[in-house]
Amino acid sequence: MPESKIIPVSAAEQYNLVHLVDEIVFALPKDKQITFVENVEDDKRSEQAKTSAEKGFWETVGEFVVDVIPSAVGAVLGGFGQVFNLVKGLFSW
Repeated sequence: MPESKIIPVSAAEQYNLVHLVDEIVFALPKDKQITFVENVEDDKRSEQAKTSAEKGFWETVGEFVVDVIPSAVGAVLGGFGQVFNLVKGLFSW
C-alpha cells in the first residue's frame, strides 16, 4: 500500500477526519458515494466530497435512464404488438 493512502486520524481529537472521509468517498463506486456522504456529519465532510457524491448519483441515474428505459419501453411496445396481432388474428376469418 502506498504511503499516500495511509491517513493518520484521531476520532477523539477530530484530527484529519475530513481527509479520511474524502478518501473513502473517492475510493467508493460512484453509485455508493451519495449514501455514504449523506450519513456523515456535515462538519466531517468536505464540499468536494459532497459535490463528487452528488455528481456520481446523477451520472448513475443518467446511465440507468440510457440503459434500462429504452429496453423497458421496447418490451412494453413489443407486448402491445403481440396483443394487437392476437386480436387481429381473432377477427380475420
